[in-house]
Amino acid sequence: MTETDIDLAGAIPIQKAEFQNPVLQLSKLPDIHPLLQVTTNCHTLIKVNDQLNGYSIDRKMFDATTWNFANGPPGVNSDYGVETPFLVSSPLRNRKQVEYGILKRFPFESSIKRMTVTYPFQPFRLLENSIDFFSQKVIAQRKGNEHYNVYMKGAPEIIAKLCDPVTGSTLIHKMSWTYFVNKLLILCTVPSNYYEVLKHYTTQGYRVIALAAKTMNPQITWTRIQKMTRNEVEANLELTGLLVMWNQLKKETIPAIRILKEAHIGTVMVTGDNLETAVTVAKDCQMIDKAQRVIQVEVTIIPASNHGAQHLQVLYNDPLIKFTNETVCYFCLFSKHSYYR
Repeated sequence: MTETDIDLAGAIPIQKAEFQNPVLQLSKLPDIHPLLQVTTNCHTLIKVNDQLNGYSIDRKMFDATTWNFANGPPGVNSDYGVETPFLVSSPLRNRKQVEYGILKRFPFESSIKRMTVTYPFQPFRLLENSIDFFSQKVIAQRKGNEHYNVYMKGAPEIIAKLCDPVTGSTLIHKMSWTYFVNKLLILCTVPSNYYEVLKHYTTQGYRVIALAAKTMNPQITWTRIQKMTRNEVEANLELTGLLVMWNQLKKETIPAIRILKEAHIGTVMVTGDNLETAVTVAKDCQMIDKAQRVIQVEVTIIPASNHGAQHLQVLYNDPLIKFTNETVCYFCLFSKHSYYR
């Protein structure tokens, strides 16, 4: 329905849980800006025969920074004391250059909407335009620094939960009361109007990616990092900004939808995009009328417990009826035969 390629519309930095002014060109940010650090390090790019390969989203994001990408030297890199599979560096400015070694990449795991891998990074099948169902994480080190950095990007809802000291704890930890209290002492880096701003862009059809980062304790060694679990790596992330991206409808889309409608053939969209973005695209391509009533439905499988059998929890929102996410319908789920009622 939309073009395979995607364009970067801009970015919105976040500092101290407050949105800053939108940035149209990533290359205008200072080399040490937190948002730029994520965009230059957190990607799946590889270089083959001097050609940069990877997801369209990653290529557009990295190209916008004007930084340089190179495969690291074989074996241990003497500048870092460890192997550096990939290196990124800023343009030379006043005879100065910032360089990072990308030490470890974590790939996508669909069950938790986040990625985790160790190098070597194997060749992959390119997946385009499904940016809201995944997140990606890397560990990198700036040349000359003793500490390591964690950079992460992905679905805005998931990244925000990981950056909130309370919801992040429920996602990655079995909390004790002491742990919960300690987490409350950590400043939340998610702006209070985060979801309002997110909806502002998604309802216009934009794709939005959230960016997060953290600096690890200098006393943590590379040997220790290699043994760390995903939960330990993801703890205490700080939200650094949002990437706003856009891709156009294919010129064939609207005529094709029109032909299907005239033939009384129903059309269905299956997408990994944010729900608001998907609805906007559906209206833009005339799959649904712009004024048509749209009911949003979310379905969750609730496991069996002492309180009842396994069932479906359905949350829905109807714009014409004052339903909220508190309106819940329960359906009995027979997992053996996958029957619903």
